[in-house]
Amino acid sequence: MEICCFPQSISTYFYKFQSISIILSPYRPYLLIPFLTLLIYSLNGYNKLRNEEMQTEDTLTNKNKELLLAKSDFLSTISHELRTPLTSIKAFTQLLLSDLDGNLKTRVEYLNIINSEIDRLTALINDLLDLTMMEAGKMEFEEKELIIEEIVKSAIDAVNSFARERNIEIKTDLEEKLPALIADEEKLTLLMTHLLNNAIKFNKDSGLVEIKAVLLKEPKEAIQISVKDTGIGIATQNFEVIFEKFKKVEDNILPSEYQGAGLGLALCKEIVMHYKGKIWVESELNKGSTFYFTLPISKGTRVISG
Repeated sequence: MEICCFPQSISTYFYKFQSISIILSPYRPYLLIPFLTLLIYSLNGYNKLRNEEMQTEDTLTNKNKELLLAKSDFLSTISHELRTPLTSIKAFTQLLLSDLDGNLKTRVEYLNIINSEIDRLTALINDLLDLTMMEAGKMEFEEKELIIEEIVKSAIDAVNSFARERNIEIKTDLEEKLPALIADEEKLTLLMTHLLNNAIKFNKDSGLVEIKAVLLKEPKEAIQISVKDTGIGIATQNFEVIFEKFKKVEDNILPSEYQGAGLGLALCKEIVMHYKGKIWVESELNKGSTFYFTLPISKGTRVISG
């Protein structure tokens, strides 16, 4: 009697067996023992690999489901964030068109609202484009020598009107003679502006924002900048979540007009990571938050007098 090799599906995972011919007879049953032993081990190995393959397939399926869910969440979030200002712009434009000879003060008020919503829409689109390009590695960085004091000043100038609106005081405490940074001025200003905007947005009226900059010597020479506020704070379980794209902590304390798309901190993280720095937050509910980030010093950069 001739016993042939294992089925192709099994031999694919193990060995390519050649035909095995065993002459069965009542006098030589022991010849079956090595073959059966090999068969059992091979089948066990096949089953094990097949189970691992199925687990891998399940993992890939789950990953695909997560990606589809993330895509769905993305489309839902971005649609909402785009629709909200557009709806407002449409409504106030219709009001203006329906009463062309109306009260001048009311018309100016409507136009200011429309202008504000356009700014909000522009900021959202810019953040989305910047974040997408950074994640794809297509963002261009124009590196040059920068003075951190000038970056901080530019960011403060950008948020001053918002701070005055909420009666928030901004203080700075920058260490003297900080080394210059080799970085992209626009990106660092954007980073600081986002952090300051959040510090004002999530602060209490008549609150305080403090900006500090110090030179770290270890483990690697770097400038550490912190932005501290006296606002509503962040729960510990959300310390990592807030740096993810489209993730934001819902809180009824925060007025609806200050809700964002959850892109700002994700963009900040991408900028800091580009320079191989770190960004993190320390916070306590109802007492405020402090956001920190570090930017490594390039060798050969000069010291700037404070």
